[in-house]
Amino acid sequence: MGERLRLILRKAHWSLALKGLAFGLGWLWLPGWLFALLALFLYFKPLFQPGKLLRSFFVLLGLSLGFSALAPALLPLFSGIGELLAAFLAALFFLLMGIKDLAFVHRSGRYLLLYAGLFLGVFMLSFWYAAPRDALRLLLVAALFLAASTLLFREFLGVMRDNLFLGVPGTEEAASVWDEWKRRRVLVWALAFLVFQLFWAVNLLPIGFLMQAALLLLLVVLGSDALRAHMQGALTPFYVLRATTVLIFAALGIFAASNWEL
Repeated sequence: MGERLRLILRKAHWSLALKGLAFGLGWLWLPGWLFALLALFLYFKPLFQPGKLLRSFFVLLGLSLGFSALAPALLPLFSGIGELLAAFLAALFFLLMGIKDLAFVHRSGRYLLLYAGLFLGVFMLSFWYAAPRDALRLLLVAALFLAASTLLFREFLGVMRDNLFLGVPGTEEAASVWDEWKRRRVLVWALAFLVFQLFWAVNLLPIGFLMQAALLLLLVVLGSDALRAHMQGALTPFYVLRATTVLIFAALGIFAASNWEL
């Protein structure tokens, strides 16, 4: 029985790898509208709990279209930027489909990796497009940033509370917990607004859009993990000390590696 299960999972992983490859190559070679149709087809086949990670999928699709405009601008700086972004998007889609289709045994860590990767993409695009101080462009960046952050935080809180990875998805107990947290949507909006304020603060630092994205990602990942620890009753003084130490040393590393554009 165990050997049969391993064979099934191995076959599922190969299928996921092919889907991720198709997603990445489709982004690299197809026009935007045709790539969007391909992405929808890959996500909804098979039609298994499609709503569970639908917010992450929409954010990933938006990132893919945004990167299509970013890649030509970065091409003079790095000739392989298209292939690198395609590999990044393919890896995120691989994680997303593996979690959605329950192909991974240990899904919690992989979801957090997907969550961080999506936020990294959002931050990279936002800092890049916010660099020219054009009012209309900044307004568009702000609206898209808030929309993506709200979607990701809403899904993160749902995943952490509805026992998606620790129990059986779709149980009556899980649904009751999720219904309870639907009445606390203000927390999602508060988190999105807080990160929005941090975005504008970090945007003032002259360290380049990649380092700006890395710094804001550090703050969001540590903050999200602290929220998870609080929800699980594990927010101890030792946890706070460890997280603060990681924040200080990682931030110092980012600042040291930055090319300050004063």
